[in-house]
Amino acid sequence: QEHQQYTDVVSELFNSDKSISSSCDTVGAVALDINGDLAAATSTGGITFKKAGRVGDSPIYGSGGFADNESVAVSVTGHGESILKVNLSARVAFCVEQGLDVQKAVESALEYMKRKTNGSGGVIALSREGRVTHSFTTSRMAFGFVSSAQPDHVFAKVLSLSHPQPPI
Repeated sequence: QEHQQYTDVVSELFNSDKSISSSCDTVGAVALDINGDLAAATSTGGITFKKAGRVGDSPIYGSGGFADNESVAVSVTGHGESILKVNLSARVAFCVEQGLDVQKAVESALEYMKRKTNGSGGVIALSREGRVTHSFTTSRMAFGFVSSAQPDHVFAKVLSLSHPQPPI
């Protein structure tokens, strides 16, 4: 019964057109410092009905987050088991290293995860040139950023598949 409850929660939160519950509170960050160093961080509140001892994608380097000064910084959210199976953050970096621009790399990695696991998620990424990008296959995703070019201006938006925004 516990497994069925977990399966039902995963299906509702990540694999349906319903809005994600406010209980899904992953926070991700990507940064580029003045020295050109990239960093990524991901934190999560977990998922309802998870098994005791379950380790999600957030603490696993290459799954929940990844940063490499030669390619990209990435933070992801979504169905942890799917993200873990494809190492979603590292997959974005691999696509960048193979020559895709960051936006196409993010989209390609999410499409790959959908094809391999039927999982949904969202990605924020920052190129070594400072280009912020995002994409998501969940029903919605909150997103924001600040830039040294406009330090007093914070861009923040809740995006939904029914009202997607173009890359920034």
